[in-house]
Amino acid sequence: LSSKRLSLFINRDIVISLTMCHHKNVMAFMGCCLDYEAPVLVYEYAGGRLLHDILYNGRGQTSMTATESLPWKIRFKVATDVAGAIFYLHTAFVTPVIHKGLSAHNIIIDQSGIAKLLDFSLCTCLPPGESQIQEDIVVGVTGYLDPEYVTTGLVTEKTDVYMLGVLLLVLLTGKRYHN
Repeated sequence: LSSKRLSLFINRDIVISLTMCHHKNVMAFMGCCLDYEAPVLVYEYAGGRLLHDILYNGRGQTSMTATESLPWKIRFKVATDVAGAIFYLHTAFVTPVIHKGLSAHNIIIDQSGIAKLLDFSLCTCLPPGESQIQEDIVVGVTGYLDPEYVTTGLVTEKTDVYMLGVLLLVLLTGKRYHN
């Protein structure tokens, strides 16, 4: 990534994180450290683990002990927590904010079992009065990307709904989803 593009992603992440940090299912943004080449974003300490790490061992294979340690009740709570955060992004602002980066890598399960969404660097705001926006460059998490977005470049609320569906499939099966 060019430094200009990286700066855009970081700025977008900071702005969306600041507007969302009061939501219980979003990691609270604390600030950033400018001591390095690229700014380092600092979030609250949740004391939990990434959903990806809970579901998979370090080699990307299903970890039976980790999968078994995530009871159905917690899986359902993760799904409803994340769906609530996405719904909030789509409805709480003047124009819907589309996350586009939803995956097991961007969800932390804190010590209380609450799912918290993080990384808003790929977010896109729909223009006022519009239900879609055309993008020249498709970005997102492989395996989670909406095929309609990939083929047309059109971002809609359905882009996040598709990604949420893939996340539900991952939560149900404990397996990775590949297009």
